[in-house]
Amino acid sequence: MTWHVLWLLALASVLSSSAQRAMVVSDEQVKHVYFSPDGQRVLVAFDGENGGRALDDQRLKVLTMGGGEDWNVSSQHDLEGATGKARSPAPNMLLDRFWPLLAPSGFSRQRESRPVFAAKSSQVSRAGQSVKYPVKLWVKTATLKLNVSKGSGAYCPDPSIMDGFGAPAEFSLVLTGADGRQQVLAGPKSSAAPCVYAYELRRVDVQGKSLLITVAAHAPGVEGPNISLDFVIVTVK
Repeated sequence: MTWHVLWLLALASVLSSSAQRAMVVSDEQVKHVYFSPDGQRVLVAFDGENGGRALDDQRLKVLTMGGGEDWNVSSQHDLEGATGKARSPAPNMLLDRFWPLLAPSGFSRQRESRPVFAAKSSQVSRAGQSVKYPVKLWVKTATLKLNVSKGSGAYCPDPSIMDGFGAPAEFSLVLTGADGRQQVLAGPKSSAAPCVYAYELRRVDVQGKSLLITVAAHAPGVEGPNISLDFVIVTVK
């Protein structure tokens, strides 16, 4: 194989890798989930690359049943630094720092939740679309349906950035048990992020009758979607 063929293959590999990285401008991922003993509060630790730059943003949220939020802490760390060389903060740095304040609420690292459904990415749905996910609750498999519709209350300060993406969207969640009974878990609900055009299911955690559902919201970015997380905590009847 000649040198110029090798060079072209190497260039193609670099361009392909760069294109894949440019597809997503920011993407948040859940790292840890902890339920309180009574299941009425949930601690979520998550992070992600933000703004198309090498920024690692570690975040903590404490959610309460009914949609409340007790904690929302964020700490961004520039991975490039002054030298331009990548440097990563210690894993769980924010969680370790605030754990002494969180532990008195009943959270325990020995009781970290293991998701009954988890995907780094799944099927993305826009307004007018829906998708069903099999979710194992206790010993039986239920069906969680994510419905996406045009958001009458969805927030978008600059509608022009939605060109090519459609109208701002909102979502609802419907759970169908193995016995066929349905329960509307959420919605129609708009994301806290502005100008969201699509949603996808990322994760489902359960403790007793308490359910934490993580939904990824897609909004237009400069080179690709900005993906942020919305959390729904509900009691299964």
